[in-house]
Amino acid sequence: MTNEIVKNLDFGVNYKQSEITINNKEQLIETVQQYANKYQGFIFTEEDIQQGKSVRAELNKVATAIDNKRKEVKKQFNQPYVAFESEVKGIISLIKDVSDPIDAGIKELEEKQRKEKIKTITELVSKMALENEVDPSMIVTSQSWTNKTASMKQIEESIQFQITNIKQEEERKQGEIAIVKSVCEAYKIDSTGWLSHLDRGDSAAAIVQKIEASEKRKREEEERKKAEEARLAELEKQRLAAQEQAEKERMEQEATKEVYLEDDVLTEENYVEDPFVEVPTEVVNEPVFEQPRTSIIEITGTETQFKQLNQYMKTLGIKVKAYNPEA
Repeated sequence: MTNEIVKNLDFGVNYKQSEITINNKEQLIETVQQYANKYQGFIFTEEDIQQGKSVRAELNKVATAIDNKRKEVKKQFNQPYVAFESEVKGIISLIKDVSDPIDAGIKELEEKQRKEKIKTITELVSKMALENEVDPSMIVTSQSWTNKTASMKQIEESIQFQITNIKQEEERKQGEIAIVKSVCEAYKIDSTGWLSHLDRGDSAAAIVQKIEASEKRKREEEERKKAEEARLAELEKQRLAAQEQAEKERMEQEATKEVYLEDDVLTEENYVEDPFVEVPTEVVNEPVFEQPRTSIIEITGTETQFKQLNQYMKTLGIKVKAYNPEA
């Protein structure tokens, strides 16, 4: 039926090819050329700017007059075609009145088929993803899959290709996770923070380098602290030893520098001269070159003898201190 209609549409159009000519064309061109030459290279200054505007207006007026004639001819020349075009469009509208509903029906059917294909593709994606233990949301669907030219076999191959890549990537990622965890376990540190570097795009090798560098800094810091603690401990040990030695020397000096008498001996500080005891008047001056020294001696005698001895030593300038063995 369709071929029959097309065969009967064999029709022709009669038209006469028109010719457009310009009367006195040579004279028109010569007149315009002379007019143009009149103002060729025309130069004006600020004083005669008004004259320049007048020349411009006159030239534009000539060009407008010629162009208006062109428009008038074009309008008259196109009138037969405009009428013909209107008739053809009217005939085409008769066809569109019938074809438009058919076109709408076809588009509606194609949209229905497209939606059904999308549903089929979605179900296929879900089925293949679950069979391969892959998250269906990780499969990227293409708009071109809904085209009629895209067969379900091609779509299935594309889905399988993505699934294979996803599983390979997951295996690679798990391998990198295992490497990072293993290194962290070896150093006895928490791997949580280091694993987050994988999500940022770092490779396991790069993360391991960072871990080793971090642990090296920790070891160096610990060694520095230990060395500092050992240094301070040695200084404290030396300080205590020096303090102990100084105390020992002080005690030794205290034990040897005084002359100790019996408890009942009167010293320089509390001695009261007895007028009835004779005290030697002869005094032996100490040589200036002799250095004083301290001795501990034990003296036995009567109270009178002790007083005489004490007075004698006082006369000689000998310092006496009471001995206290518990001091």
